[in-house]
Amino acid sequence: GEGAFGDCSKLETVKIQGDMLKSIGTHCFRSCSVLSVIRIPASLEQIGAYAFCYCYKLRHIYFVGDAPVFGETIDGTYHDSVFYYCKANAYYPADNSTWTENELADHGGTMTWNTWEAGNITSIEGAMVTLEQDEYVYNGTNIEPAVTVVLGDETLVENSDYTVSYSDNKNAGTASVSIVGIGLYEGK
Repeated sequence: GEGAFGDCSKLETVKIQGDMLKSIGTHCFRSCSVLSVIRIPASLEQIGAYAFCYCYKLRHIYFVGDAPVFGETIDGTYHDSVFYYCKANAYYPADNSTWTENELADHGGTMTWNTWEAGNITSIEGAMVTLEQDEYVYNGTNIEPAVTVVLGDETLVENSDYTVSYSDNKNAGTASVSIVGIGLYEGK
C-alpha cells in the first residue's frame, strides 16, 4: 500500500514471491536508504508514483514479466517519477514486446535498462567470503579491500553476481563489509 515500507532504513533487498502482487503503491519504498536490490514478480501491473523515490543506494531492479504501468494520476495530474533520485540498473526480460521506449525511460531517476534471461535464483548465504587482508593501519581514508566470494566450486563475479558495500571503514575500529547477491544470485 501507499508508503507501506517508507523510511525503512535497514531494508537492503526485497524479493516479492508468488503471483498475487498487482501493484506497488505510491511512496511504498520511499527513502529506504540502504535498499540496493529489488526483484519484481511477473504478476505486477503497476508501480505507483514515487514508489522508490530517494532510494539512493538502489542499484539493481529485476523484472521477470510484462512491463508494468509506471506512475499514476493523483488529483487529476499524472505523476511518473517512480525512481525519483535513484541511479540504478534495471533488467527486463529479453524478447518481451511489452517493454517499449516509454517503459524504458528514467522515470525521474537515472536508469540504465538491460535485457536479461531470468532463471533459477541461487542464494549466496552459504558462500565463503574472504578479504584480501583483514587488518589495516589507520590512514584517514576509506579502506575497501578486494573481496572474493566462492559458492561451492564457483568463484562469483563482483557486479555481475554480487555487490559489495562498506561501512564504518574510515576511522580506527571495526568496519563492515556487506555482500548482496544480484542477477541469478540473491541473499546476503
